[in-house]
Amino acid sequence: MKLRKIISGVTIGVALLNILVSCIDSGHPGVPLVSVGDKVLTSYDVALMLPTGTTTEDSAVIVDDYIRHWVRQQVMLQKAQINLADEEKDINDAIEQYKTALLVDRYQRKVLEQKFNPNVTQADIEKYYNEQSSSFLLTDNIMTGVMAILPKNAPKLSDLRKQLKVISTDNYTDVEKYLYLNATKYTISLDKWVTVSSMTQYIPKELNFNEIQALRSKQLVELSDNQYIYMFLANQNILEGQPSPLEFVQDKISTILINKKKIQFIKSLEGELYNEAMKNNQIKYYKKQ
Repeated sequence: MKLRKIISGVTIGVALLNILVSCIDSGHPGVPLVSVGDKVLTSYDVALMLPTGTTTEDSAVIVDDYIRHWVRQQVMLQKAQINLADEEKDINDAIEQYKTALLVDRYQRKVLEQKFNPNVTQADIEKYYNEQSSSFLLTDNIMTGVMAILPKNAPKLSDLRKQLKVISTDNYTDVEKYLYLNATKYTISLDKWVTVSSMTQYIPKELNFNEIQALRSKQLVELSDNQYIYMFLANQNILEGQPSPLEFVQDKISTILINKKKIQFIKSLEGELYNEAMKNNQIKYYKKQ
C-alpha cells in the first residue's frame, strides 16, 4: 500500500497543521498517521519535529518526507529484530560507550570554549618551522605574480603589457584597476605565495601552456585562442619538492600548534580532575585477591 493511501483521510496542509499545533498546545497524544507493526506515528510525534515558523507549503513537504523516512526506518528495524541473533541485538554496551564518549567530548568542548587560550606567537611558529622544515616540502609549484584572461578586443592591451613587465607596488593599483574593468578573470599576488595551479586552472589545455618554462623565464607569457588572450607572469617561484617558505605554511603551523596546545590542555584537565577526585576519596582501587 502506498504511503499516501496509508495516511488517507489526513490532509497535509492547513488542517493537519492545526492538528499538530493543537497537539503541542494541549498535550494531546495526537491522532495516528501511520503504523508499522506495533509502532505508531502520531500527529504529536510529527509536531515535535516541525521547525518553528514553517509555512504551510513547506510543512507539507517536511511532514511527507518525515513520514516516508519513518516508515522505511521502521520496516528496516523490524526486519533487523527478526533476523539478528540475540547477541547481535545486544547493543547496551555500545550505547553506553557512545554516551560516555559523547558526554566527555561535550564537556571538553565546553571547557575549551570557556578557559582555553591558544596564545600562539610568531616566535612559536618560527621555532616550529625551523625544527620541522623538512616536513613542509612543497607538493605544488608556487609563485608570486599575475594571471589574467582578457577578451581580444580589450582596450589598451599594449599599455597593459608594458605595465605588467615592470609590475610592482608602484603601479599595482593601475594594473588592478585595468584588470577589474576589462579582464574576464584575473589574479594578482605580488606579496603572497600562491599555487601555480590556482593561477593557471582556466588556461585551456589545448593551448599547451608550459608551466616550468613560464616560471623560469620570469617574463610575461601570452597565449590566445579565438576569443581570449591569456597573460601569465611569475616574478618569483619555488618548485615542487623544495622547502615551503614560512609565510606559505604559517597558517597550517598555527593550526598544528593550537591543536597541540588543546591536547596538552585536555591532558592537564584530566590530571587536575583525577587529583581532585583522589583527594575527595571519589576513587577507590581494590587490591586483587
